Amino acid sequence: MKPEFNSEILINKIDLLCHQAGITKTKLFTDCGLNKNVISNLKNGSVPSVDKIAIIADYFNCSIDYLLGRSEMPNSQSITTGDINNNISGDNNSNHVNVGNNQLSDDTKTLVEMIQDLPLLERSKVVVMIDEMRKGA
Repeated sequence: MKPEFNSEILINKIDLLCHQAGITKTKLFTDCGLNKNVISNLKNGSVPSVDKIAIIADYFNCSIDYLLGRSEMPNSQSITTGDINNNISGDNNSNHVNVGNNQLSDDTKTLVEMIQDLPLLERSKVVVMIDEMRKGA
């Protein structure tokens, strides 16, 4: 079964990465030597070549799979169960989970679980919204 291309996911990932980098899409496309109409072409059903997606992925130092919504990890590094066990500690009786040197409260754990339950596209929107809220604070 051939996976379908979802232009909305790619558009949202580009929006998110531009927002996080503090650049406009026009700057992105100029820096990458791509046509400024990439987004409007995507909205009109055009499927970009792998070369164009690779150029954008390289620009943001992320994987093509991340841009296409096939991975939640921006880069190609994988996380193993050992990595997770080494960085997350806590017990079932505790109200906090430690991530690295930081403790997560029950509220934060609930928020993380709620976000994890969302479809990938909606998660991207939440990340953008939270990032905008943090910058406004």
